[in-house]
Amino acid sequence: MRTKIINKCISVSVFCLALISPIMLSATSLPSPNDKTATALKPKLNSERIEHFFGNYGVETINACSDIFPDSRISNLYSMHDKQKITRTFAVVDYVSPIPELLRAVHDQKIQSGESIGRALKNAGWEILKTPIYFGEINLSAPAMKWMHEAKRSKGTAYIYQLSVYNKEHPNYISYCTISEIYSPQYLTKEWMKALYGDEAYFEHDDDDLFVKMTLQKVENCLNKLPISN
Repeated sequence: MRTKIINKCISVSVFCLALISPIMLSATSLPSPNDKTATALKPKLNSERIEHFFGNYGVETINACSDIFPDSRISNLYSMHDKQKITRTFAVVDYVSPIPELLRAVHDQKIQSGESIGRALKNAGWEILKTPIYFGEINLSAPAMKWMHEAKRSKGTAYIYQLSVYNKEHPNYISYCTISEIYSPQYLTKEWMKALYGDEAYFEHDDDDLFVKMTLQKVENCLNKLPISN
């Protein structure tokens, strides 16, 4: 299915919405983290965490910001409530070049067509390693807040990491991409990130070096280019 957004000629390709019994519906914020829930969610993919908290999950790739991220995949990870998409994560994916030959098939056949990266790689038999680069915050544009159905909070949690894969046949880590994830204030807050990744890891990676500053600025510029409605 393909949806075209007339404003600024941005088009969106929609992939797979998996509905399950909702744990919570559209909410302005998650409950405070607790050890039991954080421990259960630590090994989960972002898509699985969204399903856990909001009852369903969808992903769409957005054909936008090609002037800022010419070779990147830009995605909206959302949940559906009352027939409306509510953005939970805005993600920018920068692939290594060239794509490793062992990952070429899943990259071309699944990920490039819009599938969840983590799910596609796991279904292809790979284990995933996420190496943190940065934990922090980012300014949200008015359009981004609209996509997130957020009226007041203009800061989102930012998580930048390198994604590598491995398996029994190929135990050496294979670098695949760097991902910048921006979470809705209604989803993963600073408190939740510390609960999921640990205080030590969080504070070890909260310095914004030149790479991080440049990346966050580019992401902010892209958020400003989103149409007012998704």
